Amino acid sequence: MPLKPNIYIPIEIMYRELSSRLYLTGHLVSSGFRVYIGTKKGIYNLIKKKKTKEGILLYKSSFGKNIKSMAPIINNCEHVSVIDEELGIGMGHEASAIERRLVNLEFVSNFFVIGNEIKKKIISRLKAHKNKIVATGWPIYDLCKKKNLNFYLNESKDIKKKYKKFLLFSSNFGILNKQDLMKRKKEVRRYKNNKNNKKIINELFSNKYKDYKLFIKKINDYSKKNNIKIIIRPHPGEKKFKNWLDDISLNENVKIVYDNDIAPWILASEGLIHRGCSTSSIATLLNKKVFYLLPDRKLKKYEKNITFKISNKIRNFDLRSENINYVKKKDINKILNKNILNYSTKNSADIIIKHLKKLKVTKTFSYDQYNIFLIINDLFKKIKFSINVFSKKNDNLKMPKIISKKNIFRKLQLIFKDKKFFVKNLGGETFEIDC
Repeated sequence: MPLKPNIYIPIEIMYRELSSRLYLTGHLVSSGFRVYIGTKKGIYNLIKKKKTKEGILLYKSSFGKNIKSMAPIINNCEHVSVIDEELGIGMGHEASAIERRLVNLEFVSNFFVIGNEIKKKIISRLKAHKNKIVATGWPIYDLCKKKNLNFYLNESKDIKKKYKKFLLFSSNFGILNKQDLMKRKKEVRRYKNNKNNKKIINELFSNKYKDYKLFIKKINDYSKKNNIKIIIRPHPGEKKFKNWLDDISLNENVKIVYDNDIAPWILASEGLIHRGCSTSSIATLLNKKVFYLLPDRKLKKYEKNITFKISNKIRNFDLRSENINYVKKKDINKILNKNILNYSTKNSADIIIKHLKKLKVTKTFSYDQYNIFLIINDLFKKIKFSINVFSKKNDNLKMPKIISKKNIFRKLQLIFKDKKFFVKNLGGETFEIDC
């Protein structure tokens, strides 16, 4: 293998990140980079052990309060670039999200954002780092465009065949019980936010829990009636999957499923129901009807974000009983094109790669760190996941399966049919991808 610049991509939430990162990886590799991708633990281990300070860490945030623990990782890479998808169109309170997540930029070379609108807002607060903020859009929108949609079509057909006609509810409550509510409010004290924003964040958390309790009542009432099926998809941040199973009356009308990427589920559905989730933009891109489930309380002004504006408002799940005032498609597209750079024509991968190529990066040979002990550990982990998959104890919604070479190779082949990639397993759910 020749000398090449390396990019290191840790995956924290498998069903949200892996496919879109592999889409970006394919373009990176085709552009002359070598990519190492895997779990956070596996990628961190690889970076710590390499003897040369080189490469780009492509991360999902600017580290927040974890900056000290991340020092060995940052210091052994030449650059850190960030794609922070938490700063998307579904922010609960935009000002506090920007203030909390735009930190530690002295360690960051590029901070890629969803569009020019949020770029302007960030730069107005952080003028000293304005050259680091780059509007690119997100790779997930590239992947959901018509030219790439075959990646999800077969899976969506299988879902449709199994579940027939259904509406999909994409949860973003995040807080399902009082213990989690108290824990989240305690964490707010450590946030790098001003006093007023912390107050709003606590209010947001309280309302999330209140709305969840009301949701349970509404969905359980709905489950007693013979209506179109609703499939609930928990949020990966909702750690207590057991709460869903305990609180919901499950039958043929209401089911809970958390499996693979959300895009094929949206494709297979009759429409998406949400309460402020960024997946509403994906559903719109996939030409699905999108509904915002209103709470019984009055929404705060800051809650009426982009996801609210592009969605048809409902108060109950039985759409036949609702007098829905549908938002015009041209108005929805206007809003999304204004806020998402690559929503229509542009390709975020091209823009991201253009800016990564401007960074001065040392070229190296391929790393050969295959470790039999890590491979054995992967095998035991796979067995553990297989045992827990149907258990109420399986709370790991971030990494519900192991990342396997077979899965990575399959996804790359589906996305890039005419290109050949080499995938090498380094153990510890860490993989080298090259061509």
